[in-house]
Amino acid sequence: QNGCKVLYCGDAHDPEDEEFAQYPAHCVKGTWGQAIVSELRRTEDEILVEKQKFSVFSVDYFANMMKELGIDRIFMVGVATDICVRNSATDALAHKFKVTVILDATKS
Repeated sequence: QNGCKVLYCGDAHDPEDEEFAQYPAHCVKGTWGQAIVSELRRTEDEILVEKQKFSVFSVDYFANMMKELGIDRIFMVGVATDICVRNSATDALAHKFKVTVILDATKS
């Protein structure tokens, strides 16, 4: 609302993802661990972007999609501040987006 576009970006790993050699298995596609919590359930007009790497900008189309949507400012929240949020925020800056991390809605 108010002209803001809401995008959900989350991990979606295959059961045999090579990342699990470094980190415990998490957010495996089709499991409850990958699901968005019910309090944040998205609506039909909100976009879901599934990623397999730390940064959402590792998804080939993401930066271009953001620009096509006319987005130039990103307000980020998330769970893994030291990994996914930090890497996505850094990559967003590299792609010339204005970034604000909302600390009260970020964890870890």
